[in-house]
Amino acid sequence: MVHVDERKRKVLIVTGISAFLYCLHFLCISLSPISQIGENTSQFGNGSFFYTLVIVLIAYALPLIGYYNDLYIAKYIMAFLNGFGIFVALSIIMALMIFSVFADPNINQLSWIMLILAIVLGVGVVIINIVWYYIMFKKEDIQKAI
Repeated sequence: MVHVDERKRKVLIVTGISAFLYCLHFLCISLSPISQIGENTSQFGNGSFFYTLVIVLIAYALPLIGYYNDLYIAKYIMAFLNGFGIFVALSIIMALMIFSVFADPNINQLSWIMLILAIVLGVGVVIINIVWYYIMFKKEDIQKAI
């Protein structure tokens, strides 16, 4: 059986990695050519870019603080937000892949690198969030609850 403090430490580490990857993912998207599409997109350095980063970090931090303070519902709020994050990351990956098929092949090399890096980081976000579920809801805990 995993000690509670050990689980909290693992959850903290994996949540921190997830937040870091999610912010890097967003940064790469804001530097990719897809950030030029639409009026409401976040481009690197503008106000909406930093506002979005703050919202993402708050969405990670508040439930984590609740979880560390043994707020029972925080675990499930984190699970919901984690699932939502997976859905958003998968949606963005699909949009980036579709965009890359129809993108102008003459865009600069850095834009292509950011586009590919955004796809790779999106996959990383999905993987780390699945690992988060495994850590948070281990089989032994589910069996113990039954």
